[in-house]
Amino acid sequence: MRWPVRVTATDNTYGARVSLAQDETLQAPQWANGLVPLKHIMILLSRESIIGDIDNIVHAFDQTLKMLHVTPTILDNSTVTYIGQRWVDLPVLASLHMVLDLERLVVDPQLLVCYPHLTDLWLQDNLHDYSCKYIIACLLAHLGRLGRLHLRGWPALTFDPATLTSTPSLIDLTIEIQYDYNDTDFKPFNPLTEELNQPYDIQTGSAASISRSAPRTFRMLHGCPALEDLSLDIRSSMPGEHVRFISEADLSVPTSNSRASPSSAVGCLCLPSLRRLDLSEEWVIDESVEPQLFAKAFPGVKKFSLTGRANTTRESLFKLFRIMPTTCGLVGYYGEDEDEDENEDGDDTLAVRIVGYGDGYIGYGSDHTVHYCLSKNVS
Repeated sequence: MRWPVRVTATDNTYGARVSLAQDETLQAPQWANGLVPLKHIMILLSRESIIGDIDNIVHAFDQTLKMLHVTPTILDNSTVTYIGQRWVDLPVLASLHMVLDLERLVVDPQLLVCYPHLTDLWLQDNLHDYSCKYIIACLLAHLGRLGRLHLRGWPALTFDPATLTSTPSLIDLTIEIQYDYNDTDFKPFNPLTEELNQPYDIQTGSAASISRSAPRTFRMLHGCPALEDLSLDIRSSMPGEHVRFISEADLSVPTSNSRASPSSAVGCLCLPSLRRLDLSEEWVIDESVEPQLFAKAFPGVKKFSLTGRANTTRESLFKLFRIMPTTCGLVGYYGEDEDEDENEDGDDTLAVRIVGYGDGYIGYGSDHTVHYCLSKNVS
């Protein structure tokens, strides 16, 4: 083990800063196996492989480690970094951050299963191009204490969304793919629909596919009643290839935590704590589903944004907002159903603000944006 047997509160070995959290009485630390019982470890700006050291840290401080942050890390001679393969039980680990700038971060499939007490999880790389056949999904985990989850790149692709059925404390959720900055439109890479629908579950021989959870985009959030902010961005470098239809099945609550069929679902999804909802790009919302989507599933929404090639009309949105159980805040709508001479791109942007009671008025905002202020009692 290359780490020193005795360390102080600050250690710059391998470009790392190791912070020692003492107990409330500020007593001298109790030595275990000749090591200070470290609780908080941060490794910053390392430019050489430190995965072996991280594995050693996990083994050395398995009974005391509460926070392990490695961010950001640039490894010059590596294309793939594996995390969790040789880890042991960490009974008090609450916060885990791994942020990689260049290489791919591959998470051991059992990592989340082994650490059910996590409250803060941040796993990120900048992967923006991938093939579905190489994705190995992580095992379903139960994270009842998790309050913040941020996944980007390969960790996002391998995450099992069914894990969200057991995250009642989750407030902050981000699952995304890094944009390809070589693309002038800054849109993330998405495989063709045919590739997404291919069966890759070789172990079970079933017809499971990478897109198996797509029809249950909202249903998987049934286990996140504390969620306050939800942003779903399905922008793609292939317009028209990845359209998502929101149906009643998406909002139905399954009878169990299993992946039940829509026909066996009962009731309606409800996220009472949700305050902000942002849907970006090619979402298709049927008018018959809109009252259920907002008035029942998201009754506390104060801010709603619908941007991109969304297939809905401003008239249906106006009608919906007037019957919502709570006053809605700033609402954004963007579509292509207006006269092309409104601006040079033929696009139209509408921002709506429903204030509850009073007179409505029309204002103005940024370029190509018109702001409407309506009251619920306006006919």
